[in-house]
Amino acid sequence: MIDSIERLLRETLTREVSPTMILHNFEERMIRPGMSGAALRKFELFVSDASISERLNLSLVVKESSWIERRVLDTLYKQKMNVPFNFTFNLTSDVSDFICLQDLSSNHIPDSLSISDDWLRKEAYELARIHATNLHQDTQYAWLPRIDRRFIETWLQVGWKGPWQEVLLNEEFVDVFRSYIRQIEQSAQHIVEDMNLVIRDSDFFSLIHTDLHGGNVLVDNDEVYFIDWAEAHYGSIILDLPHNFCTRRHVQHYVEALNDLGVRFPETTFYEHYQICRRYIGLRYMGWLLHIWKHDKGATNWIIHQMNMAIE
Repeated sequence: MIDSIERLLRETLTREVSPTMILHNFEERMIRPGMSGAALRKFELFVSDASISERLNLSLVVKESSWIERRVLDTLYKQKMNVPFNFTFNLTSDVSDFICLQDLSSNHIPDSLSISDDWLRKEAYELARIHATNLHQDTQYAWLPRIDRRFIETWLQVGWKGPWQEVLLNEEFVDVFRSYIRQIEQSAQHIVEDMNLVIRDSDFFSLIHTDLHGGNVLVDNDEVYFIDWAEAHYGSIILDLPHNFCTRRHVQHYVEALNDLGVRFPETTFYEHYQICRRYIGLRYMGWLLHIWKHDKGATNWIIHQMNMAIE
């Protein structure tokens, strides 16, 4: 395995850093997994370049990745989108395999409760570029999975229903969030049917991230980058919006970015779909906060934020 990793590191260096780069040695460093739990390996490289006299240090990340993620990252990088530079030897086999990635900073974009309009505009523009470039490319993305009813139901079960049923047995939780409980359950009753309107409207279909939250948006040299594309699908662009653009004022930055790129949707339809997706995202990402709350009551404000998204 070390030989295959070394070959991948060498090839990535010559392709993405410098064709005259020489790898002398490398060491693996500890790295904390992302929220997705994906296995990441960081390598510090000791290199030199024919055009530079002294030896240099730089680092790359190696990830065991699905075929979907490898192919999506390759596609977006070739389109000059803000994703890490990347290389893999395997873009053809539908099996798990290694991809080598640019080691971006570990700085995440400010969270959605404290983010400034300047950062929102930057993130909105880069996300809108991805969506606009890949809009209505059904044939090109025939290899991508589609968003369907089962996808919606599965993520609600994993992200909300299971944790919700468990935490309702906690008397302290019921006491703190009593005013929300009935509204949350009423919203959840019809969210799958409501989401059918979104997932069937092909006017909004593009390559989408599908798991876009603050943990998957990094800031490096004042630029916004999108990482962790393992859940990429072909479906409604609006599914990518509510977590990070969690209010109508926030999402207006995205609408303006789309307009600047020459893409316009009927305003009434766009915001109708956005409100439905906002309720769905509020439910879908509530579960991990419910788990945190049992050990850290500091999560209360974030749970209330998710609950408000789910019922408004």
